Amino acid sequence: MDVETALNFLGYKVEDKVTKQIGVVVSISFELYGCIQGLVVPEVDEKGARSDSRWYDIGRLVIISDEPVMAQPTFVMVRAQKTSKKSFLDPPGPAGDKPSVECNHPIK
Repeated sequence: MDVETALNFLGYKVEDKVTKQIGVVVSISFELYGCIQGLVVPEVDEKGARSDSRWYDIGRLVIISDEPVMAQPTFVMVRAQKTSKKSFLDPPGPAGDKPSVECNHPIK
């Protein structure tokens, strides 16, 4: 699954294929080993209580709503200029392109 497809889960009501848990995806995590997970916040029950949010592999989630519950932020992939210098803040590996992500949230 590509980054854009995974990010498009944000804000949608989903159902986990295994547990049948229903909730809204509020965060997406891209892990070092290739796992992409969504944080699902469940609905409030009839007593006003909410169970804990849980992380699920994105492949287990099925979108069950037609539209997100709120406008999704706009993420823009940005590539930095190539550089031969490294700082102590750089990850291990050769210097060069350092991709980053900027978020332009619709709510200011």
